[in-house]
Amino acid sequence: MMNIFTKALPLLLLPAPALAAEGGLKLLSFTTLLGEIATFGILIWVMMKYVWPPLMNAIETRQKEIADGLAAAEEGKQALSSASARKDELLAEARAKASVYIAEGEKRRSEIVEAARGEAESENARILEQGRQKLESERAAMCRELEAKVGELVIAGASKVLAREVDIGVHVDIVDSLKQNLRS
Repeated sequence: MMNIFTKALPLLLLPAPALAAEGGLKLLSFTTLLGEIATFGILIWVMMKYVWPPLMNAIETRQKEIADGLAAAEEGKQALSSASARKDELLAEARAKASVYIAEGEKRRSEIVEAARGEAESENARILEQGRQKLESERAAMCRELEAKVGELVIAGASKVLAREVDIGVHVDIVDSLKQNLRS
C-alpha cells in the first residue's frame, strides 16, 4: 500500500499538462464512471435496506433504554424524597407516641405512689390502733393485777395490824369494795 502512495503522490503534485506530456495519466471512461456510480448506489441501497434499519433500531432501543433509565432515576428520586418525608412523619409520630407513653407512665407511677402512700398510711393507722388496743388491754390487765396485789397487801397489812385471823369470805367482799372505790 505504501508503494501505491509513493507512486501516486508525485503524480498529484504535478500540474495537468506535465502529466499529459508524460503520458501517464488517463482519464476515466464514462462507462467506468457509470459502473462506479451504480456500484455506489447499490452499496447505498444495500446499506439502507439491510444495515441501516438494524442500526437505527439499535440506536432507538438504546435511546429508549436511556430515557427509561432517566425516568426510573427520576422516579427513584421522587420515591426517595417521599420515603424521606414519610420517615420524618413516622419519626414525629413515634416521638409523639413515646411522649404520650412517657406521660402515661409518669401518671401511672404517680397513681401507684399515691396508692402505696395511702395504703402505707392506712397500714400505719391500723398498726397504731392495734398498738393502742394492745396497750389498753395490757394497761387494763396491769390495773387488775395491781388492784389484786394492792388488795392482797392491804389484807396482809390489816391482818398483821389486827393480829388476828380474818375470814376469807369477808376478806373477798372487802377487797371487792376497795376495788370499786379505787376505780371510781
